[in-house]
Amino acid sequence: MGKLAELAKQRSPFLRLAIGESSEPLIYKAWKEISGQFGDSFRYIFEQETPSGLVQKTFDCSQQKFAEEMDVIEFGSKVIIHRKQKVDGQGNALENKSVYEAEVVA
Repeated sequence: MGKLAELAKQRSPFLRLAIGESSEPLIYKAWKEISGQFGDSFRYIFEQETPSGLVQKTFDCSQQKFAEEMDVIEFGSKVIIHRKQKVDGQGNALENKSVYEAEVVA
C-alpha cells in the first residue's frame, strides 16, 4: 500500500479490511442497530490509538457469528478484527466470500 492510501486509511472513520487482513488493536466502545442497503445490521464503534491521539472507527457487519463474539466482549477491551477467507465443507475457498472474527488482546 502506498503512502497516500495508508494515510487515507488511517484518517477514515470506517474500518475496512481486505480478505486476509487484520486491524490494528482497537478499543471496543459500543454497538448499535442500523438499517442499510442490505437490511438490518450492527454498527460497532471503536477507538484506535494513533500518533496524534485516539480516532473513532466504525465497522458495520451483519454476520451473526461476529455479533455473538462481540456480545461477550466487554466495552473498553482491546480487540483485533480479522477478515478471513470463507471456505466450504471440503476446505475450498469460496470466491469473494469472507467471515469476520474478533480477538481480544492484552
